[in-house]
Amino acid sequence: GAGVGVAARADVEDLVNEKVLQAIPVTTAIEDLDTALRSGAMALFGEKYGDRVRVVRIGDFSLELCGGLHTSTSAEVGLFKLTQERGVAAGTRRIEAVTGTGSLERFRAEHAVVRALEDLLSVPRSEVIDEIGRRLEQLKAIQRDLERERLAAVRARLAASLDSAQDVAGIKLLAQRVDGLDAAEARELADGLRRKLGSGVVILGRAQDGKAALLVAVTEDLTDRIPAGDLVRTLAKIVGGGGGGRRDMAEAGGKDPDRLDEALRAGETWIRERLEA
Repeated sequence: GAGVGVAARADVEDLVNEKVLQAIPVTTAIEDLDTALRSGAMALFGEKYGDRVRVVRIGDFSLELCGGLHTSTSAEVGLFKLTQERGVAAGTRRIEAVTGTGSLERFRAEHAVVRALEDLLSVPRSEVIDEIGRRLEQLKAIQRDLERERLAAVRARLAASLDSAQDVAGIKLLAQRVDGLDAAEARELADGLRRKLGSGVVILGRAQDGKAALLVAVTEDLTDRIPAGDLVRTLAKIVGGGGGGRRDMAEAGGKDPDRLDEALRAGETWIRERLEA
């Protein structure tokens, strides 16, 4: 499951601490396992028990098989603070907690974190959460602005390179690296460049997460002579991969981004050989 909610965890803490403060006497007895289980004693999931077991009773509140509880009253447990909970079986969850001096140490550690956040953010603790949320929103806005500027810069650079597109046997060819773009951005960019070329071929190569990606876009008038799928499959072999697609636009991936430049240069050779053939 998704786990126990914050409110439910607080309810558990409240209940246990209520019983702790009641200073309920703790008694122990050695019994046969079957007898103890029939009396309602709780056995922990996954634990192995012998024929004779130690049964711990905390008033009418708790009856368990336990070999390690050594208190005469519940009050000796001290402050009970949940630290985590997790599923151990269908419908069964295990909770873990600190008590006594362990609770105090945890409180001090968490208090130190809150104090550090107060100093770092220059706000009182009652406003720490709101201030973190506000700054995260600011960061997201800045990241969006930087992304827009990056894409605009890439588009501007490639638009300027249209004038220097290669002439390969009478065909305009624009082959460029566009590292940093994702697949959707590369497709959108290739489509725009293809329209601006009017008649020609666009090859975009990009390195992303240690891998290579290639995209070929061909204007409609050239798809019979230079099918995008055929070209991208050939180039993909250079970067250690494969791919394909439509005759006007096709994509491929590979595991060797260091050879992307070589693949882009090979596009000219492939087109020339194809046309001359």
